[in-house]
Amino acid sequence: MWGAINSTSMKIRIALVVVLLGACTDPTLPTIEQTPVVTLYQKVLGGTQTDTGRGVAAYADGSVISAGTTRSVDGNLTASRGGTDAWLARVDAGSGLVWNKNYGGLGQDEFTALVPISDGGVLAVGSTTSTDGDVTGNHGLRDIWVVRLNPGGEIQWQKTLGGSGDDFANAAIGLSDGSFVIAGYVISNDGDVSGNHGAEDVWVIKIDGSGKLLWQKTFGGSFRDVGNDIAMTLDGGFVVAGQTGSSDGDVGGSRNSLDYWVIRMDGNGNKVWSKAMGSTTEDAATAITTASDGTITIVGYASSNDGDVTGGTLTLDNFWIVKVDGVGTMIWQKTFGGSGLDRPTDIITAADGSYLVLGQTTSNDGNVKGNHGQLDAWLIDIVGSTGTLIWQQTFGGTANDVFYNFSITSDNGLAMAGTTLSNDGDVTGNHGDMDMWVLKVH
Repeated sequence: MWGAINSTSMKIRIALVVVLLGACTDPTLPTIEQTPVVTLYQKVLGGTQTDTGRGVAAYADGSVISAGTTRSVDGNLTASRGGTDAWLARVDAGSGLVWNKNYGGLGQDEFTALVPISDGGVLAVGSTTSTDGDVTGNHGLRDIWVVRLNPGGEIQWQKTLGGSGDDFANAAIGLSDGSFVIAGYVISNDGDVSGNHGAEDVWVIKIDGSGKLLWQKTFGGSFRDVGNDIAMTLDGGFVVAGQTGSSDGDVGGSRNSLDYWVIRMDGNGNKVWSKAMGSTTEDAATAITTASDGTITIVGYASSNDGDVTGGTLTLDNFWIVKVDGVGTMIWQKTFGGSGLDRPTDIITAADGSYLVLGQTTSNDGNVKGNHGQLDAWLIDIVGSTGTLIWQQTFGGTANDVFYNFSITSDNGLAMAGTTLSNDGDVTGNHGDMDMWVLKVH
């Protein structure tokens, strides 16, 4: 159903995994009442302490690697390196646990993004405050941490990037030449970082296949500017989506609050253009994708129905989806959700040109049907040309359940990633507190 997607949309992150295997062979689009997914299996991973998930990488053999953090030393975990550990788990096509390993030192370590590698390994990207164990070269406070692992989860190399301040990675993509581009934010203006405009800046870096820093770029103004996601453009450049509170530096214009911020760069990381969009209250762009016609679609949340945001009935945050052309001119914008809190976390461009949008919701009205209780994971499919809602589905139990990331799999399904607190509804086998959740559906 989903078809192959543009490789620039393969944005990977961490650990509740749902695989949605092509559910509908009818070429016509389903109506909103249809929920074209059926559960094949589900598996919960973790221990009795807090174990979280953020991203997933899918492979040709049907396996997936999911990642996040763990504090457990029981259940599926047997040891701790101290503090909060970064955590990876590999599950085969039949839901069997192939391996799971924790990484880090005595500090706080986490993985927030995964990029699958053709040899079956993975590039795991996150952050660390450690200076021991698996971590060397920390510049101070929190650094971006990049780890390349073989198919069995063994570290091939690791690299810390940043300065003496707080630096964090949110997204990564792999390029055809074996290099990687990573987006996040920095407070530093030393070490590997130069050109910070003040407070947090968007930071985009390119590294080669061995972790060597090829270039780095900072974007922002004198207030808070954060990069949350990155995708490749047709001309070999990049687009970053995030949030800005600045009205100077690279941003310009007057800000009423925090706004969406989209930055388009060339292949060397130089800014081509940027655009801020939003309402009079807080808005944040969380994910971005590109299409074969050169358009760019950004998802995030909006808090008010004014400014650039129209057509919603916002009482809390709603999904706000914006499509722009190659130079940043708005084509359409849509809000989705209900009377609760609705926030998207990822977007994929499908082969039919529609957009699959992943997120979370506390609503059970408006566009949302079937909430199991509290915070549910929420998946919607919308028409690419108009933003019209095609169908929606919720996943979870009576506690809090969130998806953060997804990817189309080799068997034409979807792999989603997140965290669960539930032990009912769609979820069974919770070990206690937050767990990794693996759910396969078609």
